Amino acid sequence: MQVREVPQITTFDVPPDRWDPAAASDQDLMRYGFPKRPADPRQRERYDRLLADLRGMKVVTAEVELHPEGLPGRRPTLRFADNAAWCGAVVSPPQGDSFDWVLGEWTVPHVGVPTDDQSYYCANWVGIGGFHPGSDVCQAGIASKSSVGSGGNINAGPVDLYAWVEWVPAQSVTISNFVVTVGDAITIIVVPDGAASTTASVLYVNRTRSTVTSLTIGKPGGAKWRADSAEWVVERPESGPSVNPSLTQLADFGTLTFDVADSGTHSGLALGAGTGKTLNMFDDRGRIIAKASLPGSTTVRCTYVNPWVGWSQIRSGVFSDLTPVGAAADGSNIDLYAVGQDGPVYTSWWRGGPHWSNWIPVRPMSFPQGAPITALARGSDRDLYAVHDDSRVYTAWWRGGPHWSGWAPIGHRQFAPGTRVSALARGGNIDLYAVATDGRVYSAWWRGGPNWGGWATIGSGVFSPSTPVTAVLREDEIHLVAVGTDGAVYSAWWGQGDGWHDWTPIGSGTFSQTTPIAAAVRGKNIDLFGVGMDGADSAVYSAGWREGEGWRDWQPVGTGLFAQLTPLTAVARGTNLDLFGVGTDGGVYTAWWRAGAAGWEGWNEVGGAQFSQKSHVAAVTHDDTDIDLYAVDPNGHVLTAWLNLP
Repeated sequence: MQVREVPQITTFDVPPDRWDPAAASDQDLMRYGFPKRPADPRQRERYDRLLADLRGMKVVTAEVELHPEGLPGRRPTLRFADNAAWCGAVVSPPQGDSFDWVLGEWTVPHVGVPTDDQSYYCANWVGIGGFHPGSDVCQAGIASKSSVGSGGNINAGPVDLYAWVEWVPAQSVTISNFVVTVGDAITIIVVPDGAASTTASVLYVNRTRSTVTSLTIGKPGGAKWRADSAEWVVERPESGPSVNPSLTQLADFGTLTFDVADSGTHSGLALGAGTGKTLNMFDDRGRIIAKASLPGSTTVRCTYVNPWVGWSQIRSGVFSDLTPVGAAADGSNIDLYAVGQDGPVYTSWWRGGPHWSNWIPVRPMSFPQGAPITALARGSDRDLYAVHDDSRVYTAWWRGGPHWSGWAPIGHRQFAPGTRVSALARGGNIDLYAVATDGRVYSAWWRGGPNWGGWATIGSGVFSPSTPVTAVLREDEIHLVAVGTDGAVYSAWWGQGDGWHDWTPIGSGTFSQTTPIAAAVRGKNIDLFGVGMDGADSAVYSAGWREGEGWRDWQPVGTGLFAQLTPLTAVARGTNLDLFGVGTDGGVYTAWWRAGAAGWEGWNEVGGAQFSQKSHVAAVTHDDTDIDLYAVDPNGHVLTAWLNLP
């Protein structure tokens, strides 16, 4: 037996040549740091098979050192029942019993490359204790650290990948000579001697590399030890000073499956992970970031929650920061429009395949930088609308062929440059809506032929100039929504045969003037969304119109995340709803509502890119599964991300 300098860790000499662990007695196994055989016959049989597999593997004496960052670690006050750091499964023994055996087998995951200057961690482990109050954990596993390399270069994989062991509250210990790489098949067994234990044996097996090592770890002073839970966990560990540590960022580990997740109690009872409960991991805003399931009686599956792919740049167009992107789609065709830094409107399109077209100008005419372009898709036809520097609304159209029409003014009504124009297509009809410089909402319409009708006022409502008006179709009705000068949200609607109904307030919600209101229609239902006035991190509020009920009052969707006046995008996919917006930290966040669910889920980050606060995120959907997002980043590039659902 060989004692290393790391406190509470004992390592062991290599067994003699031709030593057969399968034929060894429990006493002989323990002489070389191997756990003794479990009492349960099923687990004993599995362990004997593992010992037989170890014949011919290389046994190495563990070379250990204290982890310089103290990882994985945790705060003694942190209770994992609220799942801030753990994703996986936990089982508890019967009253009066305790665990003395836990085994896990899994494949070391590849972790995603970070897109910022932070370090991202993913620790996979098995352990005993630590879940219930008053019980610290003894754990062993494999950890990955992914970060930006020297000189700001992004590394192609984990910067650091290592085996470790820890008995809280002592500092974690790494095993420097137990080599692991992505894709290696790992088995780890932790065996303390029940609730009265002062030591635990740990066995590490790399089945891919045919290497084995073992050690024992002593219970540290101050440890609260009850051995009253067994766990199989993916963790985002803690870092920082021991007096005030913080949880690290979770690396994108994809899916990790504990193919074998089994445990045994001091009384000889076998408890697979399937007899316990799952633990889903949430961030500090309550957004789920890793989800667990139990596909078998001794199997645990952990999945990183990010169904989004991207972000990636669309060609080399250069636009001003905060420029909104107009998007139009029909079938699998998508067209994007945005005002370039030099003034013209540019378009890029996707017709399937791997690439977008280059950005080309839509006829020579300059618009204010950052002006919103409203795009309509009517079959294969495209229609664009925007307010020019001369304060008039202009339109351009494409009807097939190589060229766009020229830009043509629609009437002489004056609108503040940069005002968003809302457009609806109803059969062969087009209707436009916007707030003019006098604060009234006006409508123009096209019913075929060479000329437009309007502009005509709608109702008696008065709004701040440039307030965005949201227009939606609900069956044969047109509904308009906008925030009034008093901060209330108002609605006007048009019905077939009875014309326009004047503006009336919706509920008791109060918003900043000119707050954009997002809307989505699902059958006969209308859902509205806007960022409230809660402070620096404001919440999203939702109101809805339901057949037979009228308007439901405003209710918060999750916690505060956005700056006031942040534009939101709402997408209806069948009976499902999805929301998108740029948070105060520059990330794009999404929340979703699914039919039959008790409420909203999210907010989750569509990670991988940063945008300026109040950037507009455009979204298009092709069917009930696909969503594509588009936004201009601070460098002036249009980026896209898309939902990748099975």
